[in-house]
Amino acid sequence: MLGVMLYFYSGRDNTPFFENVMGTFITPVQKVFSRITETGGNVIKSYTQYQDLQKENEKLKEELSKSLGVIRQAQKSISENQDLKKILGIKSANPDYEFCLAEVISVEPTKWFSSFIIDKGQLDNISKGDAVMTHDGLVGYVIEVGFNYAKVSSVIDTNFVVGGIISRTREVGVCEGEYSLMDNGKLKLSYAGKEANFVVGDTVETSGITETLPKGLAIGRITDVKMEAHGLSQYAVIEPFADLKDLKNVFVITQFGTEEITAE
Repeated sequence: MLGVMLYFYSGRDNTPFFENVMGTFITPVQKVFSRITETGGNVIKSYTQYQDLQKENEKLKEELSKSLGVIRQAQKSISENQDLKKILGIKSANPDYEFCLAEVISVEPTKWFSSFIIDKGQLDNISKGDAVMTHDGLVGYVIEVGFNYAKVSSVIDTNFVVGGIISRTREVGVCEGEYSLMDNGKLKLSYAGKEANFVVGDTVETSGITETLPKGLAIGRITDVKMEAHGLSQYAVIEPFADLKDLKNVFVITQFGTEEITAE
């Protein structure tokens, strides 16, 4: 029977018997190895693709960072350009005044905007007592100067004191920071007398009594009128024209003449 079987398989064109038997056992093993090889290849391919994606991701992040930097610089340039145009408007009306544009780089870490640091100092001809403004009005004056920085006391700081005058009546008083008003971002005009004609809505400007500050700088608007605790005089509550909570760029008046400033 074995001979018949051998004869039967050898007489045909089919695969030899022993090869067929070996193939029966080897084929499943080959299939397993083939799948392992295929899986390993896919893993290597996926890892390579992952590395390529990581590199591409880092490249895109870097390009995005550069683009954002360009946008921020452009926005800063636009903001500075707008401020310079507003300064030129004041400068054209007051040719004797010299300005220095500065950026607010640090704010006192309190809920009150009582003082802040700007990025210009002695190297830019800034001196102690110089007025610091935005196009809206006075925000404070310089109280400390370094080579490339200056510290500014804002108009609501309790250390802030300047001569003030009512634009409508020309009555004079003293503008000063008040602790009880700081939380609301306001200051007061006091020492104007019991009969002072304060009206809500009146505007207040610098009187020129303070030597380091020119006359006519807009400070703010009267929002309330109250009597002092001693009852001998009244005072006005002033809301600054400038938004102290959103200061980015300011300008310092480094030099001025005797003429009054006129804001456009």
